[in-house]
Amino acid sequence: MALPADKQALIWKTLNETRGKIEPSEYKNYIFGLMFYKFLSEKAQTWLDSQLRGETWSSVWEQNPEKAAAFYANQVRVCDSTR
Repeated sequence: MALPADKQALIWKTLNETRGKIEPSEYKNYIFGLMFYKFLSEKAQTWLDSQLRGETWSSVWEQNPEKAAAFYANQVRVCDSTR
């Protein structure tokens, strides 16, 4: 969903005012952190999807909170035993 030009201009103006003395080259530290977080989130979601075998986490939780809690507890035990 694209923003209208006036809203985009307002966002850029606000960002430039709040940026302070951070040089544009320093933004890479923040951007790389966000990209790494996105990468980890996608990996975690892929792993969780494979463990749930077609179900979604929210559907498991809504249908049976005990099953979801047991699944989580089992995964914690598996992770602890591999250390």
